[in-house]
Amino acid sequence: MVVLCGAESPAMMFRSPSRRLKHTAWLACAAGLLCLATPGAVAAREPLPVLSIPLSQVGFEPQVPQYLVAGSSLVTLHFVDSTHLLLTYASHALLKRLPDDPPDDRDHVISALLLELPSGKVLARTQWRLHDHSRYLWGLGHGQFLLRIRNSLSLFAPVTGLASGDAFALRSFLHTTRTIEAVELSPAADLLTLETSAPAVPFPVAGPPPQHPDDSGILINFYRLLPPAEDMPWVHAAVAGSVQSHHLLNLPVTSTGYVHALDQGHSRWAFDFNSYAGRKLELNLFDSTCRPVPLFVSEAEFIAFGCRGDSSIAMFGAFNLLAESTWRASIDPAFVSPVLVTVPAAGRFALSRTLVVGAAVNTASLSPAEVTSQTIDVYQTASGANLLHITADPIIRAGQNFDLSPDGLQFAVLRNQAIEVYPLPSLSDADRKAIARLTAALPPPTLLPVSFVEPASAAPQPPEAPPAPHVAAVQPTSKPPAQPPAPPPPAAGQHGDPSAVPTHAPPPAGVPDPALPADEATPAEPRKPPSLLAPDPTPH
Repeated sequence: MVVLCGAESPAMMFRSPSRRLKHTAWLACAAGLLCLATPGAVAAREPLPVLSIPLSQVGFEPQVPQYLVAGSSLVTLHFVDSTHLLLTYASHALLKRLPDDPPDDRDHVISALLLELPSGKVLARTQWRLHDHSRYLWGLGHGQFLLRIRNSLSLFAPVTGLASGDAFALRSFLHTTRTIEAVELSPAADLLTLETSAPAVPFPVAGPPPQHPDDSGILINFYRLLPPAEDMPWVHAAVAGSVQSHHLLNLPVTSTGYVHALDQGHSRWAFDFNSYAGRKLELNLFDSTCRPVPLFVSEAEFIAFGCRGDSSIAMFGAFNLLAESTWRASIDPAFVSPVLVTVPAAGRFALSRTLVVGAAVNTASLSPAEVTSQTIDVYQTASGANLLHITADPIIRAGQNFDLSPDGLQFAVLRNQAIEVYPLPSLSDADRKAIARLTAALPPPTLLPVSFVEPASAAPQPPEAPPAPHVAAVQPTSKPPAQPPAPPPPAAGQHGDPSAVPTHAPPPAGVPDPALPADEATPAEPRKPPSLLAPDPTPH
């Protein structure tokens, strides 16, 4: 098992503040607004909603601002499909004491409502008892959602369940005896990254605290999420490998590979896309005074955040697997906790930022007085067109108070004491062509294990020959490494357990890490600017 060592700043600003779960001329920007350096790109003004559902109409309860700006996840808003919304929020309720409740639990009740559009009618509701303020809900597509209650993950499908009599019936998905620290999904929701830590061990009354060196750090497990099929109506998981880290990471991964930033010297970085089949694509260059933070917005496109002059994020740009840098933007550094919502099928993403009074605020103890607003911008990824610019209210640092519909044509947000729904422009012919062009450039789908071994060359590997396993350069331990949580076995009559995919051996020590800080990165040879040729069509 390899140990990945990542930088916590500025990369860690892209992780939820609570435990969880991108060469061109630069334009000057007004505070809090994004100004694209692409011709004709103009930030959109806030429009009028086509639908507004008063929160009082559905029984929404006011939330504590201090919790919301601190990063607590207490409110969510998701599209289930184009005609249904899922709203959840913390409710005030008396809770029965649980006999074995850990003393550091923060038990509270979350109410969940299935809403019909455009009427706003509540079709179903339920309540969950949660034990912390970390993120608890993720949309998986296909009308299905992932719910975390402590260290167990369950599935539910509210619209499908409504038809069968229980909109919020839960189906067991994953369980671990470790502590879930983070859950991340790839843009296509086909790769799940689960980061866990060893559970806390009570200190003895006398004597030194117990030592568990094998359980130190973060265990990162990967699962491929397979879509529903005729004989399996639920999203199901297949084990796809694991690595270990000293702390929580934001790994820029998709179901086919990962992006790695290489230091070219003189504040210049080069991006590589390494596939799990052993193929490397050399991508574009990016100038930044700090290690850039890449985040995928589709399987073939990513945005990267960078710095100018110091270590404050001040710009971002869009890149793709065709070795193109399509646009760049300046950004006011006085923000925290950016949150992305992506719709790859429409080539769009929404970016939320919590704006603060200055770039030097203490994000660990942020107060409502230090927060000015929460802004959300919707972009067409290929062109950089700003389709919508809007503010949310109340300000929720953890995000999830806004969403894009599965077709990318609607945007919903909590604002003005209501759920407001805004129409977005239809895809243009140019948008559709850009999506089709990038889709054709995608690496073939694979069930190979997630591996961070850098290819020795750009030559592709045969599809039937996965990379040879490597021996991990780690010190021997007295106990076996922690095992990944396993999906439950399929019910009778369903096909075989997809978790039978073998776990690939981790990379050896010294492999370049996608999250290493700039001063620890291995210097790379200067790279010539890449040509804009399509990737080699050879299968891999």
